[in-house]
Amino acid sequence: MPTRPCLDCGALTLRTRCAIHEAERQHVRNARRAERYGAEHKAMRRQWLPLVARGTVDCARCDLPIAPGDQWQLDHLDNGTSRPSHRYCNESARGNV
Repeated sequence: MPTRPCLDCGALTLRTRCAIHEAERQHVRNARRAERYGAEHKAMRRQWLPLVARGTVDCARCDLPIAPGDQWQLDHLDNGTSRPSHRYCNESARGNV
């Protein structure tokens, strides 16, 4: 496999970034994820859990009911709110802002 220069420092690597810079980028990604899925997000998911488990909540994306036992996620909507969505609906919308 050919080597190429790291996009940040120019050191030769097999990937787009050397191990040091890839680790730094991973640290930033982990920090952003922790911020987005922190205590507030987990508390909100716990609040929705009994309603979703009873089948009384409609998906924020497709407006169909989330049936008891369906896989669901607390969806970050484009308007800044969070509501339950079917896992498939939420993951299908990823990056489609």
